[in-house]
Amino acid sequence: MTAAETVLLDLGAWAPKLVQTATGFEFQMPVESGIVSWSLAFAVSAEQARVLCADEQRCHFLWAALHHPHQLGRLSRAEVETYLQRIVSGPCAEAEAFLSQLDLAANRAISNHVRIMLGRDQAAMIAGRWFLPRAPK
Repeated sequence: MTAAETVLLDLGAWAPKLVQTATGFEFQMPVESGIVSWSLAFAVSAEQARVLCADEQRCHFLWAALHHPHQLGRLSRAEVETYLQRIVSGPCAEAEAFLSQLDLAANRAISNHVRIMLGRDQAAMIAGRWFLPRAPK
């Protein structure tokens, strides 16, 4: 992080951060693959930054979904944008369907990541229920 960055959301050590920079917003995330660790940053829109700050579940889902393919290689900017649109900007049902599709292709690595990081029931995610119900206000 540089002096010109403001942290908007910090999920802890070696976890994603959402920062505002002089040029916009970035989703910064760590990736681990074997003995190698590195960090990636993706530009997000102001609206996506607002959603990520307000909905920690989506932040964790985005991290888990992006983590797996980046362990193996790199996604193009267009592919990352698809993940952002479907997971962050899309309705819950669309995000759940997309996450379930990615999770199946990743041998359940994505739901396992969420299980580890959030203590979630992996069977529920495998069944397509990724979002926890929100408590009434």
